[in-house]
Amino acid sequence: MTYQEIESLAKSLSYRDKLHLAQTMLQMARKEEEEQNSSVAKFAAEFPNIVERILKSKPVKRKSLSSFIKDMFNFRGGISDDEINGVINQLQKQKVISIDDAGRVTYL
Repeated sequence: MTYQEIESLAKSLSYRDKLHLAQTMLQMARKEEEEQNSSVAKFAAEFPNIVERILKSKPVKRKSLSSFIKDMFNFRGGISDDEINGVINQLQKQKVISIDDAGRVTYL
């Protein structure tokens, strides 16, 4: 579902339902932000090492990048999919990589 579809559906709601929807969306966004930030903070000390290993290996697709990150943490008890996504998001924010719509990773 796209943003435009949700917006058009939301226009048919009463003002109270719109306020309730807005409140729910804010809560969901805050929770997602907290989850991403906590996973980034968890790996902040190791981040330079993560970047170095990724730049040596240079996985070509997002799926292989996710698998590579997961394999790096297997011997330390593993890493969740949300944490992997947090690491990938941090790599993008720090302009280490970019990922196109087809899932191809470009190293910057």
